[in-house]
Amino acid sequence: MRAGSTAGPKSIIEADAQSSRDKAFGTHASLAPGPLNAGYDALDVHLDLSRPQWRLRAGYKLRDDMGTGAGIAQSLDPVGRGRSERINTDLGWSAAPLGRDWSLSANAALLFYKQQIPVNLLLSPPGTHFPTGLLPDGMVGHPDTSERQLRLSAVASYSGWRGHVLRLGVGHDDLNLYHTATFKNYIANAAGVPVLQGPVADYSASSPFMLPQRRKVDYLYLQDEWQLAPEWSLTAGLRHDRIGAVSALPASRAWPWSGR
Repeated sequence: MRAGSTAGPKSIIEADAQSSRDKAFGTHASLAPGPLNAGYDALDVHLDLSRPQWRLRAGYKLRDDMGTGAGIAQSLDPVGRGRSERINTDLGWSAAPLGRDWSLSANAALLFYKQQIPVNLLLSPPGTHFPTGLLPDGMVGHPDTSERQLRLSAVASYSGWRGHVLRLGVGHDDLNLYHTATFKNYIANAAGVPVLQGPVADYSASSPFMLPQRRKVDYLYLQDEWQLAPEWSLTAGLRHDRIGAVSALPASRAWPWSGR
């Protein structure tokens, strides 16, 4: 387990993306020169247990109160804060030797990931001017995502052919980005230029940065590792993926890890 905190480097950014807009529109909105906003709090916990044929690994990673570096949109942002959590676990199994030439193994893995923005991101500072007009409160954004992934795999290896190791593998991935949210004070017009809409509001349904979606993948592969010479080997393989229809879904219940 490891826990810590850092204020990050305090390097000074002399000019940013807003500096260029200021020159173009005669404004003075840029916060540059100014320091990077790169601090964060961290917590890492890992567990690794093994038996002769089994291995269980689990981990938790938290990054909290994360600064925005040089700015998410390359304009200095001294206020925006992010938070991400990752929970992962995998269970591996390897069979006792199946004769002299065969081996078999399998693995199951779960991943839960969540990104939140506790303090809205300042994509451009107050007073920003675009061709579409002035943004007196700046350009504010707030994207959230939550996802869970399930991965199952199995591999059989055969080494009875001299100079070769053959591997046959199968697997299934279930990748579910089940929750997204978009909060902002602007929308982009047909040319991609921000247009002020008023105070920060929920645009998850009308103008989302990303939709919830789910993808399922089944795959099969065959690989040969050929020892051509004592110092040379050649690895070649074939793989076939069958991908289920990528589906955009309404935000589902955040089981088993709830909350925005």
